[in-house]
Parts: sequence; C-alpha cells; structure tokens
Amino acid sequence: MKMKKILTLAFSFAALTMSAQQKEEIMSVYTTDGVKVDYRVSEVEKVEFTTIELEELAKQCEIGNTIYDINTVREVKSDGGTTYNLFGDDASTPLLSITLPDGGLGVQYTLGTAAAEEVRLKINGNTTVKDAKGSLRINKDKTGNTLTISLEAYYSGGRLRAAYRGTFSAGYTATNRFTIIPGAGDIYTNKVGTVFAKVDAETGTRTFAFGPVESDKVIDMHNGEYAVLFSLSNSKFNSGKVDLAQNPESYTLTIINYIDETEIKADASTTGYITAYSDPSVGENGVYFTYNITLADGTILTGDYYGETKMVDNFDEMMLTQSVGNSFTVSNAYAEVISKVDITEMQVKESGGYTYFYFMSEGNKSPNDAMITPMIKLRSTLIGTGAINLAQTEPYTWEVKYKEIQHSSADNDYMNKTQQGELNVSKQGDVYNVQLNLLDSYTTPWSSSPSGSMKTLSISYAGKGTAYTGK
Repeated sequence: MKMKKILTLAFSFAALTMSAQQKEEIMSVYTTDGVKVDYRVSEVEKVEFTTIELEELAKQCEIGNTIYDINTVREVKSDGGTTYNLFGDDASTPLLSITLPDGGLGVQYTLGTAAAEEVRLKINGNTTVKDAKGSLRINKDKTGNTLTISLEAYYSGGRLRAAYRGTFSAGYTATNRFTIIPGAGDIYTNKVGTVFAKVDAETGTRTFAFGPVESDKVIDMHNGEYAVLFSLSNSKFNSGKVDLAQNPESYTLTIINYIDETEIKADASTTGYITAYSDPSVGENGVYFTYNITLADGTILTGDYYGETKMVDNFDEMMLTQSVGNSFTVSNAYAEVISKVDITEMQVKESGGYTYFYFMSEGNKSPNDAMITPMIKLRSTLIGTGAINLAQTEPYTWEVKYKEIQHSSADNDYMNKTQQGELNVSKQGDVYNVQLNLLDSYTTPWSSSPSGSMKTLSISYAGKGTAYTGK
C-alpha cells in the first residue's frame, strides 16, 4: 500500500506542473517558394486579402513593380540556345533577357519547375534571376517575322512581367575560332580567316571552306596549317541543329592538313552536329554556323563563325591534289617538267631586314651553292602580305637564284627586269608556306626583247624552317 501511495502522489505533481504551463497561439503563413513565416496571434491586429488590378502591359515589361516600355527586341542565337533581349531607352543594355534552350520556341513553361530549369532570365543586362515562379511562352507567327512574348511571374524583387507582340532583329554570337583535336597529336586552335562559300544552282546545297588565312583567293588556303571544307543540303540549311549521325546524306566534311598533306573525311560513323543559318544583316552573303564533330579516327572539330562569306565558283585550288608537295621543279617552255627535286629541309636566315630561304635536298650540305640549292631572298616586311607580282616590285625587294635562273628586283637602271613571276610567303606560328613560280624571261637596259631560257622554276614548301648552316 505504501508503494501505491507514493506513485499516486508523483502522478498528481506532474499534472499540476503541466496545468501551470502557458500556451500561445501562432499563425503560420506558407509562401509558394516553401518558406514558412510565423506570427504571434496576439500581435496580429487584422488580416486582409486584397485583389490588386495589375496594369495591362502592351509592348512593356514590369521589373520589381516598375513598368518600362519595350522599344526593340533582338534575337541572338548561340550554340545551345536563343536569347531574346528586350531593350528600353538604353539600346546598349537590355531591360530583360530571356534565354530558351534549343526547341524552346512555342513551349509553355512553368517557371520554378524542373521542366523550365534550362530557361535563363536576366534583368538590367547582367543580374541573373534564379527564383522566378510563373508562366512564360515565346512564339513566332507562320511567317517568322512577328514575335510574341508573354511572361507572368514573381521573384524576390517583386513582379516580373512582359507582354510584347511585334517585329524583332536577329543576330548570333560566335567566337570566330575553330579547334582541331587529333585522335593522336597536338591540339590546333586558331581564328577563322576568310570563309569561302558556294551555292549549287540546281540543288541549293551550300558549301563552305575556311582556315586561318585571310585572302581573296581559295588557293591561299595552302598558306595555313589546316582547312575545313563542309557542305549542307538545302533542306538542312536554316533548319537548326543537324544531327550528323541521323542525317549522313545531308552533309559532307573534309579536314585538310597542309603540313602533313593528309585529309580526313566524315563517314557514316561520324557523330556530332552542324547548325547553319544565313544572315543578311552582316552582309549579302552573311552566315552563322556552329559545329561539334567527332570523326571515325577520334579527331574532334569544334568552333563557330558569324560574318560575311566570299562567294567562289569552286574549291579545286585548295585541295591537296593541286599541291606539288615540298619540292622544286624546272619546266621547259612547253610546260614539261625537266626536273623535280624533293625538299628535305628549308634553312632560314635573317639579315639586314631580309629573310633568306635555302631549299635543301637529300644529301645536299651546301646551302650557299646555287647550282644545287635554290635560294629566295625577300624583304622581311613582305612576309604574310599575300602574292607578290615579281614583275612589278619596288627596288631592293627580292632575289631568286638557282643554276642559270637568277633574278632580282630592279635595284638600279642597269639591271635586268623580270617579265613574269609570283611569290607568296606566309608564316603562321613557326610554320612557313612558300610558293614561287618564276619564268626565266627578262629584258635588259639595252634591249626590250625578252631574254632568258624561258624555263619556269616552281618552289612549293610548307613546314618549319631550320637554322642556316652556311657561312
């Protein structure tokens, strides 16, 4: 019995203690972003729910409860998406930028959900909005000329709305660079030089060629280390991203290595994509293209370009079949090759503002012997300036020596004047490209009738130079 009494007393004490505790009423408010906010009911005087009539927008946007007029809209396509920039009075900084992923045009997005995670919003040019919740849809009419934007959302800064229907300008962003990652070897990357283009009159197929070289002539592509040649069918041009594995018949691709004189062509196992659009806003033949391609041997080609193109009739002169390799030849007056010698090494010397090139052959150890070693002397400032007409040069410009074929710029009134020849020397990094065609025909101060053997010396070399070993 004693034990039972003790237990009863203990229970009664606990009950008294609990009844003595104070209670407080709390009002909890849950926001749509998952945040819970608690208020003491004793401190809440009144709760009101009010419906606010939002101002109807027409070619306007609302950011943080401030309404702005939309004066212009610019569509900018890039690799992986399209951005719509909405400009107000400041034409350099967009009020609002909306980026949709590829295929996002016409999609009804619910912002703040996983389905809309690839949508990007920015305000005032560079402030990213990450917490927007609401609806978004951007679309174009059947002509593609009228754009409609409808945005109804909230973010931490307030309301975020836009309503626009009207015209827009279009453009693209690109690095204007290309990169080649060989399956084995060093990575090559460079700026895109001149882009040559052709449109097939019957099929509408577009073909483009580019490398690092800036020139008006397709043949000058040989002055670079690499060139890329690709075509895209008319149905795939201006159509968006083209999956190469799924559309092998819609394109061709060749990567040319001028240093090694090799080519890599795309085949059925090639994967990746090409996207290409025309854009007259940057010129009559303006174009944008971007690509990421993996070929069968593991070579990867990536890059993009946005700008003008130079139209040509064909691309024959850029192909390796047009190259004679690293060699020098002598042809007679009937264009028949008398001799051809492979060049094993090109020695280079710089002196007095000139660069000297010596074209060595197998077993030749005498760069100074013009009977076996062709030599070209050129004013150094002319390297990389394009093709030089040797019949129309300034004094003290160039000199060529090989056996009886010995010509130079007319340095004074008593020197022979070359009748026909062309020299083009360029340098990309430590790689030279030298192309010479010189006719052994000249006039003298005493006669206007051509003299010379009428033979033609041709030199073609692409590769690195080595140190001069002569005296």
